[in-house]
Amino acid sequence: MAEAADVPEEDSHQTSIGGLLDPRTREALCALRAAVRERHLKLFGVPVPTYAVVRREHPNQELNYFIEQDDFIEIHGKRFCKPFVEKPIDGDDHNIMIYYPSYAGGGMKELFRKVGNRSSEFYPEVRKVRRDGSYIYEEFMPTGGTDVKVYTIGPGYAHAEARKSPVVDGVVMRNSDGKEVRYPVLLTPTEKQIARNVCQAFRQAVCGFDLLRCDLGEARSYVCDVNGWSFVKSSYNGDRTPKQKVKLKITQEKLLKLMLKYNGGKAHAELIIIKDMYDNVMTNVRTNVGNNDDFPIKIGLHEGSALSPYIFCFGDERGHKGYTRRYPMVYALCG
Repeated sequence: MAEAADVPEEDSHQTSIGGLLDPRTREALCALRAAVRERHLKLFGVPVPTYAVVRREHPNQELNYFIEQDDFIEIHGKRFCKPFVEKPIDGDDHNIMIYYPSYAGGGMKELFRKVGNRSSEFYPEVRKVRRDGSYIYEEFMPTGGTDVKVYTIGPGYAHAEARKSPVVDGVVMRNSDGKEVRYPVLLTPTEKQIARNVCQAFRQAVCGFDLLRCDLGEARSYVCDVNGWSFVKSSYNGDRTPKQKVKLKITQEKLLKLMLKYNGGKAHAELIIIKDMYDNVMTNVRTNVGNNDDFPIKIGLHEGSALSPYIFCFGDERGHKGYTRRYPMVYALCG
């Protein structure tokens, strides 16, 4: 987990374009991969892999700016050597292809939404790119076999999880409960700034994006896809699922007493309890000559805290109901 609270305050000159977009327009933009990159990510300085766009008005349309050879393609004079990635412009189409060079045996790997325990399939006989529509082509970024999913609640907080990349072998790793195995990761200061910029670009409090961490001489991170806010994450798992609420079963006597003490055990008592842990905290320091006087300390939600997934899910649920502004405590905890 990581919080991006240590990034600079919001710059007013960077909010104009996003501010002109209503939520439905922003959601539509998230479904257009080319628009996401060309109009928003690049404008806000978000690093993306080198890419080019091929637009066809009808299937198998011949284009004078597109050339395909055995181990590379050229688009408007820009050459992409295999391996490269092919993505439909339509963000709702998740059939993504990776084409491999002949020196590595050639073939194509198709990535798709999880079906059972599969997330990709390899086709050794496929060598030519698709020509039935419009596509984005980008350089393949080696990530060491992991993908990073980042989810934001406003520009000041981001939760990140890593999973096994579908590029590895297409087998989905699941735990004993059948959920895809994911583990929390800490974002670097640069990645926190990226999360903040993505949030600003679309003016969305809750959104998610895919982060590629690669090392091509120097460690760098790139955003390869941005998701809309219409999906909700279930507790501590990033699979897109039908909307689920966070449900906690309290059985310990001490916690039950606290729930009754705060807000009479009614809704949101748990958040008040958590907030109370961080308010008016006093401590002292023991030395060789005794304890010094009590003094106040301020505690934020630190990176790696076990509370991070809960705070994310709570804020995510409230955000989708349009109550974000009515529950500023979530942001206070995250800051």
